[in-house]
Amino acid sequence: MNKLIYIIILLCIITIIVSIITFYQVKEVNLNYSPIINQKPIEVEIYENEKLNYGTFTVTAYSPSDNISGICADENPEVTAIGAKAEVGVIAVNPNVIPYESNVAVILEDKVIKGKALDTGGAMRQNPKKIDILMNNYEEAKDFGVQEGLVIWW
Repeated sequence: MNKLIYIIILLCIITIIVSIITFYQVKEVNLNYSPIINQKPIEVEIYENEKLNYGTFTVTAYSPSDNISGICADENPEVTAIGAKAEVGVIAVNPNVIPYESNVAVILEDKVIKGKALDTGGAMRQNPKKIDILMNNYEEAKDFGVQEGLVIWW
């Protein structure tokens, strides 16, 4: 059963990589090793030296605009840690793992979320394998819960 799951995950990853590579008109592809076996992110050389990376992350959600939990905004809830507008599409990351302004795709069990790494938070700074997706309101963030997902960034 585990081998079947790994094969399905690997096929999904390959499909995503091929789609992104095709979209960016790849000059060179460099697949160093299998991420399923080694559990390390791979790097794929794409247009103009951009790197495609991915890994498995804990994915949560937040809503700084209504901040009912009291932990969703360090200062001004209308701007992110780097001064960008806090809006749907913003993803909070550990910038030592996923650099700010990276494009990010999050593949979950029932959906794919695309956004940009424009924020961070205490939980992400403490746990490099965690990201937080900005939602419209507290209820959406609460309903999202805690999930595991495949995160791709470039």
